[in-house]
Amino acid sequence: MNKLIITADDFGMCKDVNDAIMDCVDSGVIKSVNVLPNMPDAYDARLIERHDSISIGLHWTLTTGRPVLDASLVPSLVGTTGDFLDSQVFRAAIKKRQINRSEIKQELIAQYDRFVSIYGKPDYWTSHENIHTNMRLFHL
Repeated sequence: MNKLIITADDFGMCKDVNDAIMDCVDSGVIKSVNVLPNMPDAYDARLIERHDSISIGLHWTLTTGRPVLDASLVPSLVGTTGDFLDSQVFRAAIKKRQINRSEIKQELIAQYDRFVSIYGKPDYWTSHENIHTNMRLFHL
């Protein structure tokens, strides 16, 4: 018998996204949820309550929202507003070797630690906008 697992991305983006995902979880359609740990609405007690019946994954991001670390600690990853560089700018900067790899590593560790402090160890991980598929980042 084949199984189809439908995963919802971007939990934590905002209350409306969380509400929509939770409606799908409650209906039984969604069995897997990816959480953006850097986003303001990443913590949601409703998701914690359902952890026994669904998988919760860490959804790394380097291109959306603000870093978990203070922006001054990851200056190559952020723009003048303190938000992450958008995907297109980030990808161009990575090609030009303008992104500090140790800053990436520090930020990913901070995202992991924040996720674990809320939900415990992730059941799996993914990355927002599939940033992990960039070969300059893959080994990190």
